[in-house]
Amino acid sequence: MRRRNLFFAGALLFYIWESIVAFHWVRQFDSIGVAVSHLWHAATEDAMLLLIMQDAGIFGALVIGWLVLDMRRRALGAGQCFGWLLLIVLVGSPGVLVYLGRHCCDPMNGAPDDALRPTQG
Repeated sequence: MRRRNLFFAGALLFYIWESIVAFHWVRQFDSIGVAVSHLWHAATEDAMLLLIMQDAGIFGALVIGWLVLDMRRRALGAGQCFGWLLLIVLVGSPGVLVYLGRHCCDPMNGAPDDALRPTQG
C-alpha cells in the first residue's frame, strides 16, 4: 500500500508541476493558438527541440504499446482500457504513474513488481 501511495503522490506532484508550467507558458501569449503556433515555429527552427519532441513522441508510443499489452494480460475490459488510454493521452506521465500505482501492487495479479517486468510473448 505504501508503494502505491508513492506512485499516486508522484503523479499528483508531477501533474501540478506540469499544470503550473503550462499555465505560465500559455500566459506569455495572447491565446493557446498563438502559443501552439510559436511552439511549431520554434520546433521547425531548432533541430534539437524537434529531436526532443520526436523522442518524446516515440517514448509515448512505446509506453502506450506497453500499457495495451499489460491491460490485455490483466484482462481489463474495453471500457477500462479506453478510460486509461484517454487519461494517459490527456495528462501524460501522471496518468502512467496512476496506472502503475493502481496495478503494480495488485496482489491478484502476481508479485508486487509484476507490472514492471517485461513479459515473454
